[in-house]
Amino acid sequence: MNKSINDIRREIDEYDKLRKIRNIHNTVLSLIKDMQKGKLLDMGCGSGILANDISCLGFDVSVCDYNIDIVSKVYPHLKCKSLDLNKDVLYADDEFDYVTVIGVVEHLENPKYTEP
Repeated sequence: MNKSINDIRREIDEYDKLRKIRNIHNTVLSLIKDMQKGKLLDMGCGSGILANDISCLGFDVSVCDYNIDIVSKVYPHLKCKSLDLNKDVLYADDEFDYVTVIGVVEHLENPKYTEP
């Protein structure tokens, strides 16, 4: 089967995206692995892979994203909440010890809204 140049470019782009995501996840994991374990919220968790890896380090992990259905099925041990991060977030200020927000802000309708 012959692939077109466009198909090959798409595959390369997809591979590059996955490699960058993997590098980001590995960096986050290396930064938090020795931190005191506690409650962590992964906002905009996407596929839930990073949240699952963090939970394997001993953290009590909750996740939120716009569509959380798949994550809640694949990783039933994660506490999942579906929410639109363009609106108010429904968590108390002191509910978590740590919060991760990886690759999210650029997808918000108004990133300036996230400023304190």
